[in-house]
Amino acid sequence: MKQFFKKMAALLMALTLIFISLPKVQAEDLAISELLGRSYEAYRGLKSFHTQGTLKAAIDRQTQHMDLGQVQVDGFVDIQNLNVDLKMVIDSIFLPQFRNVRWGVKDNQTFYEIDDRIAQVEDTSAEKADLKKTLEREGFNFPAKDEVVKALAQHDELIKQIFKLTETDSEYVLSLRDDIDAKKLFDDNKAALDEFKQRIYDEMEERGEKVSPSYKAQVERFYSAETLSKFLESKPVYEVHFAKDSYLVTSYKVEVTLRFTDFLDSKEVEQFGLYSFYYNAEMTFDGFNESREIRVPEEKLPGSESDSGRLTESSEDSSSSSSSASE
Repeated sequence: MKQFFKKMAALLMALTLIFISLPKVQAEDLAISELLGRSYEAYRGLKSFHTQGTLKAAIDRQTQHMDLGQVQVDGFVDIQNLNVDLKMVIDSIFLPQFRNVRWGVKDNQTFYEIDDRIAQVEDTSAEKADLKKTLEREGFNFPAKDEVVKALAQHDELIKQIFKLTETDSEYVLSLRDDIDAKKLFDDNKAALDEFKQRIYDEMEERGEKVSPSYKAQVERFYSAETLSKFLESKPVYEVHFAKDSYLVTSYKVEVTLRFTDFLDSKEVEQFGLYSFYYNAEMTFDGFNESREIRVPEEKLPGSESDSGRLTESSEDSSSSSSSASE
């Protein structure tokens, strides 16, 4: 099982890097490059924002569908003061004892809170002071917007092979093309892909890991036009919305279905009984440069009988609900 999940992690990384690591072709149309450059410039001056959304995951095992969980996220980030307030509502078979989780940083305090019954607050003034000194001393060394646009323009032909840009009255929408030609994409960027795969092998050897012929065969299968073609058959969704008046991201959506039989050996699929994995993330962003009050909870330490009883009861209820859902 451990080897299976290592391969799945490698697969997910491969599919992600397919879209972001194939560089250096010349371009003519700079529309997407210019949009990303203007968005980059807008984020350099951003002081705070609010975000909310939902993350979901599920797997299929033969004829059985299993929801792994759903997380509802509501967060506020104060970039200027390095403060955060993140609230999560978790519905997962892996964490049946937790439902409402909150984590945050306000000024010199870091805190977490679980189901309004367990809370802990720590003084992290020293850590925050060190972070501020580092930022003041080194900064982020952001390049100028024109440099970013110029760098993106070098990849523009590749960007146009993968993404399309549409618009509404109030937003620009960047999304995956419906007609991605996997073979052309790989043929046009073969040298870059070969270099990237060689880096994988070199880094493994530097860590003292053996690069076996079977592992190389797996990497070749993952980083191939055939793999990308099969992945695209599942109709993945990648969509980012930018406000026309500010160039800030107002929402994004990612939806992916991985069919294990497309990427793994059939014997491995049969052995583990997992046939597909589904992931969905939908987030919105607003409240740009607005201020919000972050409430630090009073400490509530675990250990009371009432807490223990509620924890056990919550676990039993969640287990019962999961069994009912499977039926």
